[in-house]
Amino acid sequence: MLHSKGLLRRVVVDECHLIFTSSDWRPKLAELKNLRLLPCPIVLLTATLPPVREGELATSMLIPCAMYIRASTVRLNTQYYVLWCERGKALETAVAMCRRQQQLLLSRGWKGVVYCRSKQQCEELAEVLGCRCYHANVPNLKQWLIEGGLMTATSALGTGVDFPRIVFILHVRMPWSMINYAQESRRGGRAGERVDSVVLVEQGKVEWMMKQKSNNLDVQVIGMFLIISGCQQGLMSSYLDSKRVECNNMETARCN
Repeated sequence: MLHSKGLLRRVVVDECHLIFTSSDWRPKLAELKNLRLLPCPIVLLTATLPPVREGELATSMLIPCAMYIRASTVRLNTQYYVLWCERGKALETAVAMCRRQQQLLLSRGWKGVVYCRSKQQCEELAEVLGCRCYHANVPNLKQWLIEGGLMTATSALGTGVDFPRIVFILHVRMPWSMINYAQESRRGGRAGERVDSVVLVEQGKVEWMMKQKSNNLDVQVIGMFLIISGCQQGLMSSYLDSKRVECNNMETARCN
């Protein structure tokens, strides 16, 4: 309609990485390539497009000659931790950690997000902790925004969320991919707050997942992020920006 009236100047697509990372379970995203039929510029925005995956976006959107404008994705205020526990102890360990965090968050009006890999786990953990949960079938954030404290969530809270005073992010078990992790860990610190981003994983699970998904680059990178003995910030920036920035080279929060 805008086009027929001569009012369409450009089309802007936010979080465009989802076009090729989520089209398997959101098939409608694949239809966005039809926007190329419109006689106007298209602007694609995302904070998580690794240079090595630009070709996938170009193919998905039929834009072989796109111009890319990049800025650093390094978060100076985020400190990354990886904690290991025994097999079968992830939820038990997460509950103990979250109970300690909950009191601190509530006393200071802060917020934290606990990411789970399924809706069921999200609901069960929320019930044990006595906190709110968020997933595609429970999309209400109002009370959590008012009360603060912890909230369990699935990756439905992974993109497009910009709330202040989130200072704690916990992933219970290995994140789905590096792109997912980058998006979810950056829900914190949106107003400049210092953030602790923790991934809790069971012994042996990361290596097993990397073996199962050996042809998935994004899974391999998040796996290396979790088991690396060096700087996690450096590995993340190398993948997302093709420019390595280590935590000891800038005024960034230190990795663990």
